[in-house]
Amino acid sequence: MNDKKHTPVSSDHIAEQIDAIAITLSRLEREATKLSLAAVSGDEKAAQRLSEINADIERAQSDRTILQRAEKAALQIELAADNRAEEERRQRHYMNAVNTAVELVGRAERLQAVIEEFGQIVAAMTANERLISSEMRLAKKEIHPRAGQFRAQPMAFIAVENVFGKGDFANESIAQIIRDAWTLLLEDAQPKGDE
Repeated sequence: MNDKKHTPVSSDHIAEQIDAIAITLSRLEREATKLSLAAVSGDEKAAQRLSEINADIERAQSDRTILQRAEKAALQIELAADNRAEEERRQRHYMNAVNTAVELVGRAERLQAVIEEFGQIVAAMTANERLISSEMRLAKKEIHPRAGQFRAQPMAFIAVENVFGKGDFANESIAQIIRDAWTLLLEDAQPKGDE
């Protein structure tokens, strides 16, 4: 006994075989119709051939029945394979969504940390500006009008808008804007280490 596994034949291939049998059956039926009158009239050669044709028709019909059952089984196998492939495709897309959601939450957590740090930095910058203003008043020095025009907090919010390509200063760095606003004071700054 041969235990060798065979690859299932496709339903399309089986359908082609069924079509070929239908053509053969049609040809055999036509030939049998032509010979039937001669066979019943006593023509032994026609009767012999008609007997062979009837046997061929019976075999072809039996083969067609087997092939029709095989086609049905092949269609079920193919449908199951298609369903598995579709389920695998859906699962792949679902897992992509799951992984992207995990990535999104990680980015949201990073953004929250950046937002908290952003708030702390802006608050510190605002405190620096107040201290500068206070110290300049005590020093009896005027603050350049540009410094009052470009305050850290509003400029920080403008910079956030600029991340998305909007706002009045879309191509300018907030550091440069603040540096320009306080340029007169920065000219007198001592480099670290020269103190």
